[in-house]
Amino acid sequence: MTASDSRPASGPGPIYDPESLRDSDDVPFHEDTETVDETTLDRLEAMDDMAPVGVTDEDDETLVMQVTETCDWKIPAASVGPDDDFAATARRWVETNAGVAVELTAVEGVWRFEARSADSDRTAERYFVVFAASPAESRNADGEAVDIGWFTDLPADAVAVPGTDLFFD
Repeated sequence: MTASDSRPASGPGPIYDPESLRDSDDVPFHEDTETVDETTLDRLEAMDDMAPVGVTDEDDETLVMQVTETCDWKIPAASVGPDDDFAATARRWVETNAGVAVELTAVEGVWRFEARSADSDRTAERYFVVFAASPAESRNADGEAVDIGWFTDLPADAVAVPGTDLFFD
């Protein structure tokens, strides 16, 4: 157990089922459905859900990072496996990879993507539960990511995962 695991979680409580947020008055719920080929559906079925985190500091700069040399720049986005808590996974992932202790402050929205097979009745879904967060301590520390940066505008070469636009003007 690391120090961040023993620290009490702040902000939103545990979220194991994104559908539980569907009827929440203060959490926007977005849905999109697309018809895809069987190969794309197979890939989607194998993917975990995600927990993107917009970490914004006192200067209104947002954390953008590149986890490996081959991955795209984007706001932190943790993979969330079945039966995992979206909030705890998101916080722990940012702290480990960016090296920045964070306090989750809100759930900014849920994006549900459903893919339907063009050739059968198969479907697959994927959820993105987007969190807002602020640095709990110094915003720069050593993490496992290749590089991190703090920006007021999303860099042109960055990928916008669902919810990214909430943290940039």
